[in-house]
Amino acid sequence: MKLPLRILGIGLFCVCALLYLVHLQFKPSQPSNDPHPASVSQENKQLHADHFGLKRKRGRQRNVNVKVFKMKQPDLHKDTCTFLHKKSSNATYNTLDMIKEIDYTKEVFNTLDMSNNIPGIKPKTFKNPRDKLTVIVMPFSHNDPAWLKTFNEYYEEQTKLILNNMLVKMKEYEDMRFIWSEVILLKRWWTDITAKQQNEVVRLIKSGHLEIVMGGWVVPDEATTTYFALIDQLIEGHQWLKGLGITVNNSVSMDPFGYSTTLPYILSKARIKNAVILRIHEQTKNYLQQRRSLEFIWRQQWASGQHADSDLFTHVMPYILYQISHQCGPDRSSCIFFDFRDVPGDFVQMKPVPIGPDNVEERSRMLAVQYRKKSQLYKHNVILVPLGDDFRYDHEEEWDQQYHNYKALMNHINRDPSFNIKMKFGTVNDYFEEVSKSIHVRKTGLLYKNSKNYFPTLTGDFYTYSDKNYDYWSGYFTTRPFDKALSRRLEEAVRAAEIINSLILWQCANTKQAYTPFRANYQRLQTARQKLALFQHHDAITGTSKPDVVQDLEVKLLVGLVQARQAMLSAVEWLLTGQTNSKLVYNNLKPIETALSFNVDEVMRQHANLKKFIIKKDGLQILVYNPLEQRRQDFVRVTVNVAHLSVLDHDGNNVESQVNPIWNSKFKISDDYELIFLADLPPLSVSVFKVLEGNHDNSALASIEAFGDEHSHSQTNLYANPHQNNLFDITIDNVSKHGKFALENQHIKATFSKLTGMLKSVLMKESGDMVKSELSFSSYEPAASGAYLFRPYNPKPEPLFSKNDSRGDVLAVRLIKGPLVSEVHVFPKNRMVKVHIVKICHVNGLSCSTSLGITTKVNLNIFKLEGKETVMQVTTAVQNNLQFYTDSNNFQMIRRKTFYKMHLGGNYYPMTSTMYIEDVKTRVTLLSAQSLGVASPLSGVMEVMLDRRLLADDNRGLGEGVYDNKITESSFILLFEQKKDQIISSK
Repeated sequence: MKLPLRILGIGLFCVCALLYLVHLQFKPSQPSNDPHPASVSQENKQLHADHFGLKRKRGRQRNVNVKVFKMKQPDLHKDTCTFLHKKSSNATYNTLDMIKEIDYTKEVFNTLDMSNNIPGIKPKTFKNPRDKLTVIVMPFSHNDPAWLKTFNEYYEEQTKLILNNMLVKMKEYEDMRFIWSEVILLKRWWTDITAKQQNEVVRLIKSGHLEIVMGGWVVPDEATTTYFALIDQLIEGHQWLKGLGITVNNSVSMDPFGYSTTLPYILSKARIKNAVILRIHEQTKNYLQQRRSLEFIWRQQWASGQHADSDLFTHVMPYILYQISHQCGPDRSSCIFFDFRDVPGDFVQMKPVPIGPDNVEERSRMLAVQYRKKSQLYKHNVILVPLGDDFRYDHEEEWDQQYHNYKALMNHINRDPSFNIKMKFGTVNDYFEEVSKSIHVRKTGLLYKNSKNYFPTLTGDFYTYSDKNYDYWSGYFTTRPFDKALSRRLEEAVRAAEIINSLILWQCANTKQAYTPFRANYQRLQTARQKLALFQHHDAITGTSKPDVVQDLEVKLLVGLVQARQAMLSAVEWLLTGQTNSKLVYNNLKPIETALSFNVDEVMRQHANLKKFIIKKDGLQILVYNPLEQRRQDFVRVTVNVAHLSVLDHDGNNVESQVNPIWNSKFKISDDYELIFLADLPPLSVSVFKVLEGNHDNSALASIEAFGDEHSHSQTNLYANPHQNNLFDITIDNVSKHGKFALENQHIKATFSKLTGMLKSVLMKESGDMVKSELSFSSYEPAASGAYLFRPYNPKPEPLFSKNDSRGDVLAVRLIKGPLVSEVHVFPKNRMVKVHIVKICHVNGLSCSTSLGITTKVNLNIFKLEGKETVMQVTTAVQNNLQFYTDSNNFQMIRRKTFYKMHLGGNYYPMTSTMYIEDVKTRVTLLSAQSLGVASPLSGVMEVMLDRRLLADDNRGLGEGVYDNKITESSFILLFEQKKDQIISSK
């Protein structure tokens, strides 16, 4: 497994100024300082809020620097990095190698031919009684908690009816079976039924009649979610089930649009033994079918040896969809006869014909043919036949229709030895138990652990998914990026709130204090976690829901964000008014006088969780919360109403600070300013800073250089108000045709075009190497693209700027220089990109001094009658030979490769937080603050899709395009690394 040379993680700290909280992102590695948001992993979830539960008294104490908890720290000054070299997995199949082998020019609309005969493999005959075929018919209902309807609409109109019917009919039909996955809907229904009914549900589960599969709060998307969010939603579901005495052994995930390699690892650690999946590329499915390998041991890429504790036995459903007409066998024209739902008002392709004495023999023979053909794809003589679809069994009569007709078929087939088939209703657990019996392997925890090489092993993930030729489901990697970013903000807030509340509770237990906000904060955290968990659903975070459903989900995210931040603020407030003998607080802090608050409307308008702070005569107190176990140095950025300021730490020492201009809509300096100061934060602490009006030697106003735009004929033209004249040091530069300027510090020198403000190259001062790194923006014109699919007319996007760096491409280019941070602000003429900012910091020894921060605001609402798919490209001289790496759910890196035999959409992959390219000398890494789709269409090029506006539907069920775009800010770090001559390794 390859990792970036310098691992950059994601973290968060919070700034509480009087009544407000500001979130900043940072990395949990060595102390570092970034003028721009960073991202990658958060630490694993260690403490669950269910551990809360103390009642004690609280006193009052007022102090300055609030240190929550201190523990032994790692050596932060260690300048070497050690790598443990391990053998890579020796799996039978690697998905990247499979892509290399597969011929994607072939058309595959279904699996093999109608015979399901596999070339080179002797077909099963089923003539010997010992070869009897076992058929498990598995009734199910796939319920989305949000897609075409909101959560409440789905529950009230369909899900509640399904579960009510299930309770009645499972009791009436003793041999009926059913599976259920979405715990959020099950819990909602639980509150509507009586205690007697609740006991009956538990009885059905424990008796094996009803099986809960996966057990997560939802069935999550696996491309755009972080491992933290995946674990969080899994814990939320499993904890609730645990309260009923129920454990989960199997996972069924039919509907996500591709599968990551990280979730199987998480499921295996949650003691789930087996998994069922469906949506993998049809060519990949065909490849596995031809090798009778649709069941395999899913192994992590770092695992070696015959067995690994993270292995997950996986069954791939062989046909394209999970509908009944696709699941009995390869012939849909036969399988369609075996969906017996007949409900008035339904649209059906064929009216069902009930099974009776006149047709039972004929239909049984027809069905048996399909079952035998399906069994040819597997090594054993057991098949799984799902019996359901989206929101099935919402009418009581469907339960009767499916049960009685299948029961008639079962009785006829089971009685007649010539069929040599045993057919019954069952759950997915029943299926895996029958498989175990079929191959005579003793179960020892992991199914088939002692089966030697009976089943193949596989490493890698199943991206990018395609259900038909050239239709690749890579558009949703980016669709509605505003909401993907909002989900990440909630994720950070939940984790930070959990940490501070858990630590206070732990400390109170040791010091015999009462943590009185516990119960309210517990409810807030639970609400926030459940809102976050819901949004991980495979039609929520993917951006593939109806607009009104999207709005409903956004409100839920914001409710969760408010609740998480209130839990943080309440904890901080308690620290400031704790008992006098508390060791959690010390020294001289003035009390908070009014309730802490959070502005939801502002978050909806802009991602920046900042409000303008009014500096009064007695100054402004800012509390900075560091929830990480490492000491942090990072920039705090707040919007203020005064330009001349000084910042003090809790000891009264001056802190170095800088004031930047904030531009209004006409690119002039507004009456608001951005205060930036460097915060040195102890681990797991709340620290206090004070902002006072007035200059100090450690405070500086940034200087401004304006390049030839319409407002820069004179310095006064750059000010919105005359009273601001001469506030900043402004230089007017009449741009020459080939002019360039640079952002520079002790480590790197980034060169930009004066005409467009675009990055051109980066000089690595340590090695003296000049790294070509041209940054540009382009857009694709959608052909068959939709919320799910990415399929443009032309594989080459149209550039935003002309090739000759025309002055007419931009309205303004401004260079802001300061002692802490320097920035380039670009305002393109094509307002598709509203503003583009590149940042560099000047604090030596911190990671931001060796990287560039990039912030881009995209506004696709300007295209009312036109579809656009906007991308950012970084063009380098790195000879990566079309090979690149992306992260899998913030957890591990996956090797990718561009294949020109596939359409462009098939060469796009999900990036949760990280992408990099490298050659023998240089690595260039792009870190993202939210999930987006990425590609490397040419050698040395990294392409990331920023936003998509789509006027047409892609015929995948949504029924419309995506045209509710919001102004979306995307934040990145562009990191340049040179390979060292010496690599230190450890045994």
